[in-house]
Amino acid sequence: MATAPLAQINITDTGLSAAGKGMRLGEIRAAIPELEAACNRAIDASEAFGDLCKLIGLQASVDPSVIKTFVAARCNDRIKKTADKAEQLDLLFSEIE
Repeated sequence: MATAPLAQINITDTGLSAAGKGMRLGEIRAAIPELEAACNRAIDASEAFGDLCKLIGLQASVDPSVIKTFVAARCNDRIKKTADKAEQLDLLFSEIE
């Protein structure tokens, strides 16, 4: 295992510094604007999706979280797994009072 030169290693209260662990923080620092922009787009999209699920839920008289779960399962190819979980929940609610 290669070790970092002594000039790059800082001993702190929590252990070795990022440089001593082989982390290249410059790569992260350089990407922060792009990462933040992508994160903000994801937040905006998540909020828009949630708002649309609320609207459709109101129109269809279906809980918005059910719509979100249904659509997410369809988009992530997890339809069977999600349906199996729903069936198990249904059984629990019907069998246990």
